[in-house]
Amino acid sequence: MSFRFCYRKNTSIPRLSWCAKIIKGNDTIFVEHGSWVEQIATFFVEGAWLGDFSKGGLGESEVLLGSGGMISASEVFFFPATYPTERLHSIRNGDVLYISNSFCYLLEASSHQLLSSYGFYETDFFSILQGYNKAVTSIPLDGKHQATLHYHDGIAVGHDLIQRRISRPTPPAFTDYTEYIDYLAKSICAIYDNATDPARTIRYTPLSSLSTGYDSPACTALVKSIGCTEAVTFADSRHGHMEDATDIAKALEITLLPIEREAYLELEQYPEAEFMASGNGGDDVVYAPLSTVLEKRIFVKGDFGDGLWKVTTKNVNHHRYGRSTTGGLGGSMSEFRLRVGFLNLPIPLLTMYRRPELNKISLSHEMAKFRLGGWYDRPIPRRIAEEAGVARESFGTIKKAVTQPTWVASNISTMFTKESWDDFLQFRERKLSNQPHEQAITRHMAEEVRVRLFRKIRYGTLGWYLSKARLSSLIEILNLDVPRPASGTFSGREYSLLFHWAVEKIRKRYASTELKSASNSN
Repeated sequence: MSFRFCYRKNTSIPRLSWCAKIIKGNDTIFVEHGSWVEQIATFFVEGAWLGDFSKGGLGESEVLLGSGGMISASEVFFFPATYPTERLHSIRNGDVLYISNSFCYLLEASSHQLLSSYGFYETDFFSILQGYNKAVTSIPLDGKHQATLHYHDGIAVGHDLIQRRISRPTPPAFTDYTEYIDYLAKSICAIYDNATDPARTIRYTPLSSLSTGYDSPACTALVKSIGCTEAVTFADSRHGHMEDATDIAKALEITLLPIEREAYLELEQYPEAEFMASGNGGDDVVYAPLSTVLEKRIFVKGDFGDGLWKVTTKNVNHHRYGRSTTGGLGGSMSEFRLRVGFLNLPIPLLTMYRRPELNKISLSHEMAKFRLGGWYDRPIPRRIAEEAGVARESFGTIKKAVTQPTWVASNISTMFTKESWDDFLQFRERKLSNQPHEQAITRHMAEEVRVRLFRKIRYGTLGWYLSKARLSSLIEILNLDVPRPASGTFSGREYSLLFHWAVEKIRKRYASTELKSASNSN
């Protein structure tokens, strides 16, 4: 038997969402999708990659923005984005396998629920920050079922529903700055050519983000080559600092589209839920007012520039590609992106597995005049921006942040619209009347104590002495290698239910799915 796709457009679900249903022994793969997903006989995609659009080749590209699938005679393949801020999700119900680019869609199509007594979903999702090889890839659902999370690599599925992982190609090793920048420039142009191919139904044009930090000026300078002329900018930052990227925009000949950081608080229909339902903290809710502006755009951002472009004298490896120190990872935008219809282009993450080479370049002699010293020092983006004409004193002088970090807030309610918070409190009251969840909250608080203690051991004085005594492996043996603070699930009783609330809200978008039926006809 040879596989074939049977596409079903559903105009009631988010534009770029899709869910595939594979029945054991059946050669027809049912793919329900939103109105902007591209469908070809042998592949479907909501994204762009390095290669000719008409030829497919999603699995052969080192970079894939978005996600998609393709078929061969004996297997069907599915591919997540090659950067870690997005993923695919799958679950098997007996002789049926579901795979989707939306966790909420997967739950609705497969008729599964979150495990009400489980308070660590976001901890599991955030584990990808520790590196691809340490990420949690299986999470519990009701009825002792498990959902599988798929990052970076492809998935091959046969008629027997057995899955195997397909390793994706990675960028070449870079020996100097010029080699690295040439690779980025060629990749950006190839992505643009793919995203604007005449064979597409939907074509995407670039829009950047711009601030006075390091990463966004560099990224904006790089996408000038594909005709980027506009950039979103926030007028203020998290700690009350005013943002004024006017001089940078003028140097790069970019038109600024200003937005207030808390403008989302004026929106209706629970804007926070869309971002929290991704399971990655909800930081990016500040972008919610940009839904119209972002339609059919390649949204250029500097996600993970903190980890990938900073200078360090410590040893770094290919598996741990760095992490943001202030949130704003771009990982909470997936449901928003699928609804609005845009592609993320996090430029630093195009080469996320080349962190050691990038650090070596940053410390090289050729970059000496672009190293300013101090903890906030990133010679690679500084050189990119300065050589594009941006004045040294106009950017990268102080660390600012615009995202909304609910996971470290002392008063979470102030970060929500009144409608959203009131609705959440009603949801919370219903859930906490359930004794099993009360017990889960108790276990959660106990876990918080454990994590705080272990962090002190791992990153405190004892950890230093263990390291000096070459006994740091003891931490691993005792399972004390706990992630540094990143997830709201360690923020207390209230926050532990926000993800559950958000998923309940967002999965309603997929209520019209036809994949719930026991079988599908051709």
